[in-house]
Amino acid sequence: MILIFDTFSGLCNQILDIQCAIHFCTTNHYTFTFRFCCFRNKDNIKLFFDQPFGRLFNKKTFSTYSTYIDFETIKKDINPNNTFNYQNKRAIEIFKNENEVINHLKHMKSKYIILKQFFSINNFKHQLQKYYLKIKPNNNLFTIFLHIKKKLLPPKYNYIHFRYETDFTDFFKTKDIYSIDSLLKRLKFKNNQLKIYIACSNIKKLSKTHLLINDLYSYKNILFKDDFIIQNNLDYMNFEELAFIDFLIGINSCEIYGHKKSSFSSLLNSFKKTNNYYNIY
Repeated sequence: MILIFDTFSGLCNQILDIQCAIHFCTTNHYTFTFRFCCFRNKDNIKLFFDQPFGRLFNKKTFSTYSTYIDFETIKKDINPNNTFNYQNKRAIEIFKNENEVINHLKHMKSKYIILKQFFSINNFKHQLQKYYLKIKPNNNLFTIFLHIKKKLLPPKYNYIHFRYETDFTDFFKTKDIYSIDSLLKRLKFKNNQLKIYIACSNIKKLSKTHLLINDLYSYKNILFKDDFIIQNNLDYMNFEELAFIDFLIGINSCEIYGHKKSSFSSLLNSFKKTNNYYNIY
């Protein structure tokens, strides 16, 4: 029996999917692999679609786990007759929790078990082993990050994860969306003399309702990658690929602030061992 995991939703939800999958399989000694990651539709970021797992993540990272196998080695063998959940429903649509998965696996005769968005039925906070710390992007994304780090970022900088997009505000029905202007004025970093990287999508296209800035370039302490992406012909990249680069930039920053309800902000705070959220500041 081999468990096939498909990560789903935003980048950091996918990272949590990976964390939960590895924890589940190493704890219970299941053979496992990762098949799909998830990208967003550029015209509507609320819509997701599957992509080969390697489009986001470095698969070699997982070879250190004794029960992991590369999906390519079993790809051609999978069919509706030997696979449970071949239709690829999300785990939460089938199971209530991971204990229920274990009980079902004891009686299943299928060779392959597909589990999509596994994080949705796990209690991440009770997982003491932090497998997510070792997750890496694929080599192409990491190379782009290193290029941005060399050309754009100073040795030391601060970081704000500004989450304003409608997929986030509509889902959480949140109204506490501050302007970038107000955040720059009120956030107190340990070193306020450092430049600040703003992580969000299309920062230069935001309305004045969100920015409240007549001239973004008048803020000499702001760092953002929009121009860099266009100048280097990288604007073809998907929302999740750009998010991974932003995540790496956040990890390498001196200090971060984010939104409490954002998994991206929460995971960054976990990496940094901080609890910095501007909406409860």
